[in-house]
Amino acid sequence: MHCSDYVKVHICTQCGSLMSPRYVPTEKSDGNYKETNQVDRYECQSCGPSAKLIVTDMPYVIKYLSAELACMNVKINFKFDPKDLKDDCELSVI
Repeated sequence: MHCSDYVKVHICTQCGSLMSPRYVPTEKSDGNYKETNQVDRYECQSCGPSAKLIVTDMPYVIKYLSAELACMNVKINFKFDPKDLKDDCELSVI
Protein backbone atom coordinates (compact mmCIF):
# COMPACT_ATOMS: atom_id res chain seq x y z
CA MET A 1 0.00 0.00 0.00
CA HIS A 2 1.82 3.07 -1.22
CA CYS A 3 -0.37 6.12 -1.14
CA SER A 4 0.35 9.80 -0.77
CA ASP A 5 0.15 9.74 3.04
CA TYR A 6 1.85 6.41 3.73
CA VAL A 7 3.91 5.98 6.91
CA LYS A 8 5.84 3.09 8.49
CA VAL A 9 4.63 2.30 12.02
CA HIS A 10 5.63 -0.11 14.78
CA ILE A 11 2.86 -2.29 16.22
CA CYS A 12 3.10 -4.66 19.19
CA THR A 13 2.00 -8.20 18.29
CA GLN A 14 1.00 -9.04 21.88
CA CYS A 15 -1.34 -6.15 22.71
CA GLY A 16 -1.97 -4.97 19.15
CA SER A 17 -1.26 -1.36 20.07
CA LEU A 18 -0.09 1.28 17.65
CA MET A 19 0.41 3.85 20.42
CA SER A 20 2.49 1.80 22.91
CA PRO A 21 5.73 1.19 20.98
CA ARG A 22 8.37 3.75 21.87
CA TYR A 23 11.83 4.58 20.61
CA VAL A 24 14.73 3.47 22.82
CA PRO A 25 17.97 5.24 21.83
CA THR A 26 21.40 3.66 22.16
CA GLU A 27 23.14 4.40 25.43
CA LYS A 28 25.51 7.31 25.76
CA SER A 29 28.73 7.29 27.69
CA ASP A 30 30.67 10.47 28.50
CA GLY A 31 28.71 12.45 25.92
CA ASN A 32 29.70 10.08 23.10
CA TYR A 33 27.86 7.13 21.72
CA LYS A 34 29.22 3.77 22.79
CA GLU A 35 31.25 2.02 20.16
CA THR A 36 28.97 -0.98 19.76
CA ASN A 37 27.09 -2.63 16.97
CA GLN A 38 23.76 -2.01 18.69
CA VAL A 39 21.18 -0.20 16.62
CA ASP A 40 18.41 2.01 17.89
CA ARG A 41 15.34 -0.02 18.73
CA TYR A 42 11.68 0.17 19.69
CA GLU A 43 9.89 -1.54 22.57
CA CYS A 44 6.30 -1.73 23.77
CA GLN A 45 5.61 0.37 26.88
CA SER A 46 2.75 -1.92 27.90
CA CYS A 47 4.25 -5.37 27.27
CA GLY A 48 7.92 -4.65 27.90
CA PRO A 49 11.10 -5.23 25.90
CA SER A 50 10.38 -8.94 25.36
CA ALA A 51 7.34 -8.22 23.17
CA LYS A 52 7.72 -8.64 19.42
CA LEU A 53 7.09 -5.54 17.34
CA ILE A 54 6.45 -5.49 13.64
CA VAL A 55 6.92 -2.68 11.16
CA THR A 56 4.15 -2.16 8.67
CA ASP A 57 2.99 0.64 6.44
CA MET A 58 -0.42 2.25 6.55
CA PRO A 59 -2.03 5.58 5.67
CA TYR A 60 -1.04 8.32 8.11
CA VAL A 61 -4.69 9.09 8.75
CA ILE A 62 -5.03 5.72 10.58
CA LYS A 63 -2.17 6.67 12.90
CA TYR A 64 -3.73 10.10 13.42
CA LEU A 65 -7.17 8.59 14.09
CA SER A 66 -5.65 6.21 16.63
CA ALA A 67 -4.03 9.14 18.45
CA GLU A 68 -7.26 11.16 18.44
CA LEU A 69 -9.27 8.24 19.80
CA ALA A 70 -6.61 7.60 22.46
CA CYS A 71 -7.23 11.17 23.69
CA MET A 72 -10.84 10.12 24.29
CA ASN A 73 -9.74 6.92 26.06
CA VAL A 74 -10.64 4.65 23.12
CA LYS A 75 -8.00 2.09 22.15
CA ILE A 76 -7.61 0.57 18.70
CA ASN A 77 -6.16 -2.96 18.66
CA PHE A 78 -4.71 -4.52 15.53
CA LYS A 79 -4.82 -8.27 15.07
CA PHE A 80 -2.42 -10.36 13.01
CA ASP A 81 -2.54 -13.78 11.46
CA PRO A 82 -0.08 -15.90 13.51
CA LYS A 83 1.29 -17.65 10.43
CA ASP A 84 2.46 -14.26 9.09
CA LEU A 85 4.44 -13.39 12.23
CA LYS A 86 7.93 -14.48 11.23
CA ASP A 87 11.27 -13.21 12.48
CA ASP A 88 12.39 -9.85 11.09
CA CYS A 89 9.67 -9.42 8.51
CA GLU A 90 7.29 -6.72 7.45
CA LEU A 91 3.66 -7.57 6.94
CA SER A 92 0.36 -5.96 6.25
CA VAL A 93 -2.36 -5.39 8.83
CA ILE A 94 -5.33 -7.71 8.32
